[in-house]
Amino acid sequence: MGGFEDSHLFFVDDLILFGQATRTQAEVMRDYLESFCDICGQQISFPKSTLFYSKNMKDIEACVFAKVCGSPLTKDLGNYLGVSLIHYRINNKTYRGLVEKTQIRLAA
Repeated sequence: MGGFEDSHLFFVDDLILFGQATRTQAEVMRDYLESFCDICGQQISFPKSTLFYSKNMKDIEACVFAKVCGSPLTKDLGNYLGVSLIHYRINNKTYRGLVEKTQIRLAA
């Protein structure tokens, strides 16, 4: 079996879900998120959420996925703790800024 096998990642108040890029998968994810909200009393702002899609996915398919989810598409997930969430090649420069900030705070 190839590909990425994790289905989700949790951060402090963020969640990243992974799945197949199909309309059915988009509907299932949306239904699960809505059920979660009903149970715990939380709300998700789908217009404030973003969908990142693989370069292997056709733009028209991504647009259908976004319409089902009610969230805009993005090519950049941004940073978390000062580190880019998208890595194409990890090396010692990838986390240098985070290490430097940590060292400065520890020295203070």
